[in-house]
Amino acid sequence: MNHVWYADLEDARTCECGHYPICEICVVENEVNGTILEIGNCCINQISPEFDTLKRIFPALREGRINPAIVDYAFKQKIINGWEKDFLLDVWRKYNYSHRQWAKFKQIRHRIYENIQISPKQRQAIYRKWGIVRDPATETTDTEATAQ
Repeated sequence: MNHVWYADLEDARTCECGHYPICEICVVENEVNGTILEIGNCCINQISPEFDTLKRIFPALREGRINPAIVDYAFKQKIINGWEKDFLLDVWRKYNYSHRQWAKFKQIRHRIYENIQISPKQRQAIYRKWGIVRDPATETTDTEATAQ
């Protein structure tokens, strides 16, 4: 599996089996011939049972949560390092954080969600839930400035 991503209904894809719409998309690559396919989360389990953890990744992605499946995925995608993985696995269910723990948790969570591919509309919904308000016009300008 190359990576996973979550799309809005407007950006939905059609699975290789013909199922439409798929919003929970798994991108897989054939290591032998290099073919890349976008497959729905239901069909991916027919390829290999190791993808069973995706059942926990996509609900967390929709809601902007952190869980062990997201942490493991972020580590495998090299979004976070080993220390950050261990830290998140230690604190992801805590209700009472120290000030420093909460600050570090939010920093790592934000980096994960900045680097996981989700639709812009979904990203905005997650950031609103977290209390992060962003101006889409500013984001476009920032993105264009970094691209140049």
